[in-house]
Amino acid sequence: MLSVLITETAINEVGKHHLFNQVKKKLAEKKIDFKILTFKSAEDEKVYSNRKLLVEVIKSKKFQLEILNYFYIFFKLIKMRPNHLIIGGYGYTQNWIALIYSIFFNKKKTIWTGASESSTINKNFILDNLKSFFVKRFDNSIVYGTKSKRYLIKLGFKRKIFLCKNISDIEFFSKKSFSKPINFEKKKDKINFIFCARLVKHKGVDYLINTFQKIEKKKYFLTIIGEGPLKRKIIEKIRSKKINAKYIDRLNQLELANQFKKSDVFISTTLNDPFTRTLSEAISSGCYCISSIYDDASFDLITKQNGVIYDPKKNNSLLSILHRIIDKPYLIQKNLININLKRFSTNSYSSIFSSCIIDNFHE
Repeated sequence: MLSVLITETAINEVGKHHLFNQVKKKLAEKKIDFKILTFKSAEDEKVYSNRKLLVEVIKSKKFQLEILNYFYIFFKLIKMRPNHLIIGGYGYTQNWIALIYSIFFNKKKTIWTGASESSTINKNFILDNLKSFFVKRFDNSIVYGTKSKRYLIKLGFKRKIFLCKNISDIEFFSKKSFSKPINFEKKKDKINFIFCARLVKHKGVDYLINTFQKIEKKKYFLTIIGEGPLKRKIIEKIRSKKINAKYIDRLNQLELANQFKKSDVFISTTLNDPFTRTLSEAISSGCYCISSIYDDASFDLITKQNGVIYDPKKNNSLLSILHRIIDKPYLIQKNLININLKRFSTNSYSSIFSSCIIDNFHE
């Protein structure tokens, strides 16, 4: 028996290698083979995950004529003859091709998605009906995030939904982070803040920079990690000394874990995002989190003990939180021991993922 995950990329699915490896192991116990078919041809040479991916990855070829790529995926599946397909959402034409294959050959199929109504940018009657048509074709689903589950139900999905609240290797970050609590009872000279995201407009980068320009530079230090079109603007702000910050390009898991380890507070300023992995990584690293209400992960992961949720569309909402933390740092406790993400662990996630596949085989 063969189960195949259809995804746009696999080599650099940062944070998911641990999940894929555990799924492979658990399915092997049931004599189910697990492979990945990836159709994104241009992956970075640098592998950002610190775990070796043990699952076989089959890369799609890349043809100049786009329609040939779709035929390749279809005939590759015919050759592989999987009994079951896990299809990563409806956002790529190749995923539709995989769905067509599963319907044509009467194969079991699972949709794996983190999309929600709030994270969906393009909304109209036609697109909503296309999504509804797509999701209704599946036998069951795996979703990450409560908002994603609600959206799937709204689209008309009536089969079994497996819910998880993690898409990252939180065990890796927990091991690399602080082993004992840090006490903020004594006043700190500076609070170390960290921002990690793609440097694009909808991640709220301008809002982040404009807010920190209003704070006295000697009271904080900000680390900005990421890459994107706003990179030059950030570097210029740092060079002009308008903010007390440093910029770091994209990091692998170990390098990012080390940066989280040095930081006190993680900040998200996103204006539109599905369930992000960086929030769970920051929490697992012991960072107090100031998280945007527009990150779906905030809804599931933020508690009074590990952070605060705010609205970056309100001008001074982040500024007031930063002032409160800088003036009274003892209000936040960087205590990894009190942060319990065990119920969201990769082991739990892989069990859910595997159960979804096993259920389909046994129906």
